[in-house]
Amino acid sequence: MDFISEYRSKLGTPEDAAKLVKSGDWVEYGNGTTFAVECDKALAKRRDELFDVKFRGQIMYGPIEVVECDPTGEHFCYNAWHCSGYERKLLDKGQAYFSPMIFRNLAWYHKEFLHVNVAYVCATPMDKHGYFNFSLSAGTALDMIGRADAIVIEVNDKLPKIYGAYNESIHISDVTMVVECEHGPAPTVPAKKPSPEDIKIAENIIPYLVDGATLQLGIGGTPDALGSIIAKSDLKDLGMHTELCTDGFLDLYNAGKLTNKRKNIFPGKGVLGLATGSQALYDWLDENPGVIALPIAYVNDPSVIASMDNFISLNSCVSIDLYGQINSESAGLRHISGTGGQVDFLTGAAMSKGGKSFICVASSRVGKDGKRSSNILPAQPGILRRHRAGRRQPRRPHHLGEGREPHLPRASRFPRRAHQGRRGAEDLEKVQQALNQICTTKGGLLSEPPFSCPFSFAQALVQRTAHSPEDVLIARAAAQMSRKLPPQLLIREVLPPVYERLRRQNYARCTEAALYRALVHKGLLQWREAAVRVRQTVHGEDVLAVCPGGEVNAGVVRFPVYEHRAGPALAHIAAALD
Repeated sequence: MDFISEYRSKLGTPEDAAKLVKSGDWVEYGNGTTFAVECDKALAKRRDELFDVKFRGQIMYGPIEVVECDPTGEHFCYNAWHCSGYERKLLDKGQAYFSPMIFRNLAWYHKEFLHVNVAYVCATPMDKHGYFNFSLSAGTALDMIGRADAIVIEVNDKLPKIYGAYNESIHISDVTMVVECEHGPAPTVPAKKPSPEDIKIAENIIPYLVDGATLQLGIGGTPDALGSIIAKSDLKDLGMHTELCTDGFLDLYNAGKLTNKRKNIFPGKGVLGLATGSQALYDWLDENPGVIALPIAYVNDPSVIASMDNFISLNSCVSIDLYGQINSESAGLRHISGTGGQVDFLTGAAMSKGGKSFICVASSRVGKDGKRSSNILPAQPGILRRHRAGRRQPRRPHHLGEGREPHLPRASRFPRRAHQGRRGAEDLEKVQQALNQICTTKGGLLSEPPFSCPFSFAQALVQRTAHSPEDVLIARAAAQMSRKLPPQLLIREVLPPVYERLRRQNYARCTEAALYRALVHKGLLQWREAAVRVRQTVHGEDVLAVCPGGEVNAGVVRFPVYEHRAGPALAHIAAALD
């Protein structure tokens, strides 16, 4: 077939491409590394003649001219799937909106719910077979633009060509218009220099890695540090299966560590969904037969990840609280990024034979005001990913679960007193103050390596508890908040129906130990024995206050760890206590 003639018949200017958009249209911009810059500029020039044009995109490096030219949003409205630093600033100024979605579901979401009128994306020049390669966005581009009424390809000869198995390219026959124009180098994101804390965390992880492991590295200083440290280690024959390929994998390849020989799936091939980094990384990826790009729906599929032996997932987060809830996408109520593949890789690695997953965070941070504060919180003040992005349809939660708020059926609610909420908030504030004090103390708990779970964190707090009211408070909070059932304080403050039933049976004034024993007696909880060695400076009565029901013998505390039985709803607990 004569692809050249078809190509020439579809050539147009950025201004021609901009004329495809009408008022009220939905426009897809794709990813920042393949952003159609010239078409965006041409669309911005049509501002005064267009109204209510909605745009979707993600991880844009800026500027987006249709947003910059219309600060009031009267003509153009931009929506981000996943935010870069530039898009965060747009959100802060009220010039953009964030749409929560699990990244793996991007193709499904576009297929089932969304309509795209016009799509603009950059791609490599057409090859002799009539295909344009989506380059650094090969894992998502076709899923985002493939069903659009009109598809515009802006040719960029500076982009690397990345091979794939499917969906990494689009044929000229499926394209509405082709735009040729001059481009500068592809957007680069230099690797952040790891901090001493990043390096220390990475060093703690190295002993858990084995030869032949397949790696996924997330974004942040710790993943970058790990790539550099592995490159200097004795590990060999490592594999790559990652949502986002960064310079850390290039370091592994240059050191001879990345061979992909022992992978169960696509042996000899490193697998990625997207890529961003230095020009050296792009040069390595360009027409490299040892690397393939696959759709995000496949790359991030937990069942695919689980099928690879010794899979190692390494990601970072913003904060973790004493409930074990991890926050990776917001700072308080300020949005930072989006729901990427972190949960998918954590799940898949946990199911992999010999697999391990790591969520890394420094124990404390120094704010812009110069004050150091803890990244380990009594409770998350922000937005948790499971609560928003994990639901496909609205539903009313009726129990405490991952990222869910505690709710009971409306009929059994009791009036909430205002002073109860204030008292609970004051207690949490005291816990946070104690955490901040510990993390700034030389030799304190938070200078130690990261803990594998909230219960280990509680144990460590018990080990380092001094004989002071503040330390006892934080240790008590850690030990109790790490359990599945809220402590008596939270039952009283958050779940009035349960508290009223306890009060009527004289449980309200009893100790926490008696409360838990009562629930065990009712068959609502089960317990297992745990033991922890404490310093001799800790008084026995303080340890028992932290660990209700425990016993002290020769510096070892034995105490019950209570857990839910098959996750009964708290409404059922309230009913059983009648």
